[in-house]
Amino acid sequence: MSADCFQAGMVFFFTSFLSLFIAFFIILLGLYTFVAAPDLLVTEVWHYIMGNISPICQGFVIISLLAMAMSTADAYLNSCSVMFSNDIVSSIMDKKSISYDRQLRLAKATALFIGIITIILSFYCSDLFCLVQLRFDCFIPIVTAPFILAVLGFRGGTRPALVGMATGVLTILAWNKWIEPATAMNGAFIAMVANGLAMMVTHYVTPKKNKEICMLQCILFANH
Repeated sequence: MSADCFQAGMVFFFTSFLSLFIAFFIILLGLYTFVAAPDLLVTEVWHYIMGNISPICQGFVIISLLAMAMSTADAYLNSCSVMFSNDIVSSIMDKKSISYDRQLRLAKATALFIGIITIILSFYCSDLFCLVQLRFDCFIPIVTAPFILAVLGFRGGTRPALVGMATGVLTILAWNKWIEPATAMNGAFIAMVANGLAMMVTHYVTPKKNKEICMLQCILFANH
């Protein structure tokens, strides 16, 4: 929806800044809880916070959580269903042969299917932290690096994107199997970096068209 890459980059910058600002207050809340009750178990932190604030604040917290969950859920369901019905299916089939009514029905079916799968997953895994970690492991190693590179002006082809995504998936799987049990550290960021590096290496090493594009970029950069 941005006018150009510069505007998209500015939106990404301000969003990141506001996210850091919110994360700062979350860290302050965690530090305050640790100082007030240093011997508190991890599973009891949320109950301690909710039990030591006023009923009005408890109501605001519950309303905020419900609003945040519902707004995020319907936004993701809408985006996913539109991407599948309009982008993925249209790229496989002839776009003119798919009417808008069929795309709308396909989007509704996709939203219903993904919503049911999400509900089953939420009942299967009752730990919110595990669900958040699963989201990080599925989203950050695959999507974040291509998105950041696109915002910064990197223009690669299909092959670099697929190689980068595959590298991110393999990196997070290997990290969760061998490294995370020993270090207790999440490897989503490392997998994201591996994804970006694999994309750039594949883009600049691939012969023919990609090399011609690289030479043209070098010429334009030298002229500027």
